[in-house]
Amino acid sequence: MKHRKTAKFIFSLIMILSLALSGAVTATAEPTGDFVSAQINVAEDFTLHVTAYADDEITTPTMRFVGAGRDMTVDGVKRGGFWRFSFPKIFAQYMADDFTIQLKNGDTVLQERDFSIVSYFSSIYNSTASELGLSSAQFTSLKTFMADMLEFGAAAQVYVEHGTDNLANSAAWVASSKTAGYTAPTSVRNVTFNAGANDRFTAASVRIENYVRLQFMIKATNADRVKIRVGSNSPFTYMLESAESDGLYHILTDGIMAINYGDVWTLTLTDADDTDYSTVTYSVNSYIVSKDSSTIPGLADIVRAMYNYGASAKAYSLAIGSEQITLPGDGGILDDGITWGDIL
Repeated sequence: MKHRKTAKFIFSLIMILSLALSGAVTATAEPTGDFVSAQINVAEDFTLHVTAYADDEITTPTMRFVGAGRDMTVDGVKRGGFWRFSFPKIFAQYMADDFTIQLKNGDTVLQERDFSIVSYFSSIYNSTASELGLSSAQFTSLKTFMADMLEFGAAAQVYVEHGTDNLANSAAWVASSKTAGYTAPTSVRNVTFNAGANDRFTAASVRIENYVRLQFMIKATNADRVKIRVGSNSPFTYMLESAESDGLYHILTDGIMAINYGDVWTLTLTDADDTDYSTVTYSVNSYIVSKDSSTIPGLADIVRAMYNYGASAKAYSLAIGSEQITLPGDGGILDDGITWGDIL
């Protein structure tokens, strides 16, 4: 009798365990996601784009970027079966930094990876032209462009004293691919005064942040607007509304793409009666020439590197026939469903 009770107990325990295991097998799995690829877009600034996959149950995935002096969580945009996330405004001095990237569903981290622009460029350099869909000449131009960009990043690190123990140009291939030397660009730098000293441009300079912008300072008493023309484009009017605390009006342009450093900006200080008081012509290259022999520590190096970067960006743009420079690795989906690019 005792044996029969024991056997019955063991049988019941097996049934309970079987039901529990069965329940574990049939339970709905947690939704998942993963990285597909990453790329750098070079426009007015550096922007990191990451493509990721997320199960259909995840309707609003987010991506957290930690690096380049920021901690930012962004929403994605769905393209086909994949999500695309963007981390813009990466300053040049952060090219060698490691970014932590997290694909998230609410507070749950689905996947986490590290990324740096230097390692990304190195992976492209170690690819082949055919793998990247480029001709041999285009690939050579791309290598020079990437090397010059890293030279610019290293010069920025030194200038702002950020991470100088790990310079962006330390990879061996940079030295062999970068533009050799520096040749001063042709610049346009002139101020024409047509009226009294009360209405005039007082300064023109370049502000280097995550992108390059021109800055103009104006003293105005009678003038109330500025006509602005970029290259041969149609002019537009900027109204002077309120002076800054120093009594001057400041005009700060939008970001200027590296391929446009040579574009000449013509600004004319005027009024409602079209009286021209002062005209300035200037470009990023104007600033570079004015500072390429500066004795301020690091300034000459950064503007020379900036010019080479801009010139090689222009050359690469012409080589690929596009002003929109998106480096290989965007995770484009081919017809057979295979992803290509720099896999994280």
